[in-house]
This record gives sequence, C-alpha cells and structure tokens, in this order.
Amino acid sequence: MLDPTRITADIALTLALPALALRLAPRGEWSILAWRLWTAAAGVYLLHVAAAFHFVHHWSHAEAFDHAVKRTYEVVGVATGIGIWINYGFTLVWLVDVFLWGLDLRLAQHPDTGRPRWLAMLRSPVIWLPWIAFFLFITFNATMVFEGGATRAYFAVLFIVAGIYVVVRRIKHV
Repeated sequence: MLDPTRITADIALTLALPALALRLAPRGEWSILAWRLWTAAAGVYLLHVAAAFHFVHHWSHAEAFDHAVKRTYEVVGVATGIGIWINYGFTLVWLVDVFLWGLDLRLAQHPDTGRPRWLAMLRSPVIWLPWIAFFLFITFNATMVFEGGATRAYFAVLFIVAGIYVVVRRIKHV
C-alpha cells in the first residue's frame, strides 16, 4: 500500500527544493514561479502533517511526541521529543514565509503603493537567510539522516542539482 505520509513529504520537498534554488539565485523573472512552487510545497507539506496525524498518530499529540522520541533515539541515540516542537515551529514559519513572500511580490507589482518598513525588515536577508538555513537543515536531516535507500539517493541528487543551479546562477550574475 502506498504511504500517504511519505508520498506527501516527498512531493512537498520535490517542489520546495527547486523553489528554493530559484529563490536563492539572483532575482529575476523566476520570482513568481519560485513563490508558486514554494506555496504548493507548503500546501502539500500541510497534507503531509495531516496524513501523519491521521494515519500514524491518530490525531494525538502525545502519540506524535512519543513517535518523535522513539525515532530520534533510533537514529541519533538520544531520547528526546523536542523534534515535534521543532516541526510545529517549522510548519508555522513556513506558512508565515509563504504569506510574507506573496505579499512582497504583490506589492512589487504595484510600486506606487510602497513597501511597508516592517515587510522590508522581515523580508531582508538577515531574517530570511537563517530561515532558509533552518529549512535546509530540517529537510536535509529528514531525507539524509532519518531516511535511507531510494529516498535518500533521490533527495541527495535533488539537493546537489539545486545547489549547483544556485552556484552557477550566482557566478553568471557576478
């Protein structure tokens, strides 16, 4: 049987990594496509969370917490449930990022309206680059540390291709 939890996670990350590569490359005509991919990835990720809570944890935070403790102990040898709280934060920050990036793109289409200072601050690299680093850390661990086999190989290739794309685009931009 196909596992909806795994399928939705894989689709979300398959959409997110190209979106991230486009986002990290110099700005240009790809900004709207990147945001649309990023938004679709976030939506599929929410389906992943719902599938995990429905099929695996039976809508129980306690079961999700216990599962996080067990998996973390199996993989890294430390029995902690902090991962579930990190995942909740990850989900919230991703949704806020989708909203703020979309708002920023919409305002950029209407330069006469101006860009609020608070949005410029929240969209500055000082704020969003640590978020991207956190996103990459979480997704890398989810695919390279907590997974194996074909999933690990697929995402290793996807991470490498996205990284090469960003580097090449940055070099061409300089």
